[in-house]
Amino acid sequence: MNAPVKNEAYAPEFSSVISVPFGHTSTHPDFEYRKAQLSELPFLAELTNLLDDDIEVFVARDSAGFRRTDADGAFMMLGRSGGHEVAVIWHDFRIAGGSYGKRLSERMKAFLEQCDAAGLPLVAKISSVGVRFMEGRTVFDNAFSLVPALLTYREHNLVITVAHGQTVGLGALAFRLGHYRIAVEEKTFVSLTGPQVCELTFGKDSGFEEMACTATEFEKSDTISETIPELDGAMARAKVILAASYGDPEAGVPVACDDDQTREFMRGVCDRVLEIYPGRDDRLRVFIAWCGDRQFGIFANPVENVQNMVRVRTLDLFEDALALFEHLGLPLLSLVDTPGADPRADDENRRIITRLVEVGGKIINYPHARIGIVAGRAYGGASILGFPKVFGGLRSYALNTARVGIMHAGIIGALLNGSPRLQKQWAQVSKSQRVDMQDMIDAGALDAVISPEEMRGIVERELLDAHDAAVRDDWEAAVPAGASAALVLQQH
Repeated sequence: MNAPVKNEAYAPEFSSVISVPFGHTSTHPDFEYRKAQLSELPFLAELTNLLDDDIEVFVARDSAGFRRTDADGAFMMLGRSGGHEVAVIWHDFRIAGGSYGKRLSERMKAFLEQCDAAGLPLVAKISSVGVRFMEGRTVFDNAFSLVPALLTYREHNLVITVAHGQTVGLGALAFRLGHYRIAVEEKTFVSLTGPQVCELTFGKDSGFEEMACTATEFEKSDTISETIPELDGAMARAKVILAASYGDPEAGVPVACDDDQTREFMRGVCDRVLEIYPGRDDRLRVFIAWCGDRQFGIFANPVENVQNMVRVRTLDLFEDALALFEHLGLPLLSLVDTPGADPRADDENRRIITRLVEVGGKIINYPHARIGIVAGRAYGGASILGFPKVFGGLRSYALNTARVGIMHAGIIGALLNGSPRLQKQWAQVSKSQRVDMQDMIDAGALDAVISPEEMRGIVERELLDAHDAAVRDDWEAAVPAGASAALVLQQH
């Protein structure tokens, strides 16, 4: 397990390629940065879809040159992507199965510590059999100390992880620690253990490949954010996500799209969008959006899907996206069209009550501006996904074609069918529930009923202007007395 794997196709000597100290200065006594060019490292070819050619590789100071085996199962490097600096960890499965040994873990922690201090986003391509058991059981603490190191890193910086090939054991945990997690579709397996261990433990019919393949993990769990057919495409996608994280409108596409009813509907609120978590749930779609150069996040129940009943998978996606948007510091818009939460507690929906409470708490505590617009239906407890004001939303609106209520009027009528007394009481109540929703406006639950043509102005005025004002207030509060808040904002 610990022996390097020889492969003649990747055996060139490149002591002259990665040899000269360059650029960044390492503060660690054992490791330093050395310059290299991706074009001279053929086994890193897919990285050209993410990084410019010039990179700086984090290596041991005492290495006279540098070979592939010296990476010990993972390369660590700095590079530039779309004009911005980024940290990269690239597991090399051909060397010790990309496993986490003592020395590798020490170097990875040192790299994370320095990149965290520099405030760099991280892209980690993980292909690993997990902990390097051939180093004995004392390797465990060294390897698993990477978990708190990654947790600390993701508190401060964006982390994008990519699963490729076997991503098992500690590798699977590291993959799950990404804010955004891309899995390559072909021959990628994400699991707590590998195929041989599954077979030895559960027999030859353990079904590892079906259980751990990308398609199953994407369908059955929240481990994977998005799937991409091949590794080069995954790197290109990571580059787009990085560009969006820096606010670049070119990361998005024009919102108008005749073949996509949801995007066509959003023409009324923004200019460009980048859909994230595509295909994760058929009842909720998530976008990073731009009005001009101002950026915000959008949750939208698909216009084209009338079966938008919220389930656990929907709430898992909502929570995942909330965490990403919070890290990016984005204000949020929710376009709601749902008949409610799915009450059926089958195997995949058993925790629906718990998840509604948990996600409700995340909505309440979201630290940036958010507004909701009922675009279609908003019934029952699922309406909390529309950021009601009692959950911290700044404003709540409904389109003039929307339907809002505790339950659909037809269901209420059926429930009261056997009681003339209750039917009479309900008839009195329903008279106050006017089509123009003035009762909700008077109660403060809605701010206004609007037309689709008014949505853009509301987003710009009530969401983006409010967010910009809050950011300015935060900066002014942090600026020392006598300093120029405008200058500080400009510098940042």
